[in-house]
Order: sequence, then structure tokens, then C-alpha cells
Amino acid sequence: MESSTDNGEVKTLKEDMPLVKIQEECMQDTLDWFPDMRFDMEFYTVALAGEAGEYADIVKKMMRGDAGYEQPMTPELHREVAFELVDILIYLSLCANVLNVDLAKTYQIKREMNVGRFGRETGAVEQ
Repeated sequence: MESSTDNGEVKTLKEDMPLVKIQEECMQDTLDWFPDMRFDMEFYTVALAGEAGEYADIVKKMMRGDAGYEQPMTPELHREVAFELVDILIYLSLCANVLNVDLAKTYQIKREMNVGRFGRETGAVEQ
């Protein structure tokens, strides 16, 4: 899979990157780029809330009819929404790392609990 960067250069993307690898890469990037903030849980939590707020603001605009809710989403809006969701994933991963939470394993445990509560144990995503 290929993607272009803001400056137009084409990069090859890693396909199907496991969540545990995403968590590891997020922490390594933080260690490399912001070493003084590597275990700053307060900052990660505030940043997570901020990114969730930015995503919610886009959804609000979509709901009131500004873009993409009942009409086709433009490629630009799709990209903006996708990047906000990834920003959320990055800060969520950093919080999980500080707390020593393996999101993939914990998801599986939580899903089994939800299956017990709500049913549907197929494990397959319906399309």
C-alpha cells in the first residue's frame, strides 16, 4: 500500500500492523521525539481528550449538515476524520503503554465479556 506525504513524496505503508506493534511504535516515537514526556500520563490524557474533541467537532458539523453525514464524504473530509481517529489511537496507545495495558489482549477479554452480556459469538464482522 502506498501513500503520499504532505510534500508529495510516496511512501510504502506497513499493511495489517498489529495493535501491539502500533503501541510499541507510538512509545518509541515519543521516546525519540519527546523524551521528557515519555511517561507523562497527564499530558497523554489531556491530549487524548483534545483529539477526541476535534473528532467530535467534525461529527457535529457532519450532523448539522455541513458535510459528509447524509451526503457523500469528500476525500478531504475523509482524510481529516481518519487522521483525528489516528491521533486518538496514538494517545490511547501511549496511555495504555504507561499503564502496561496490552490493548489487543484486553480487547479480546472485554469482547468476551460483552458477548456474555449481549450475545453474538460468531467472531466475524458482518458486512
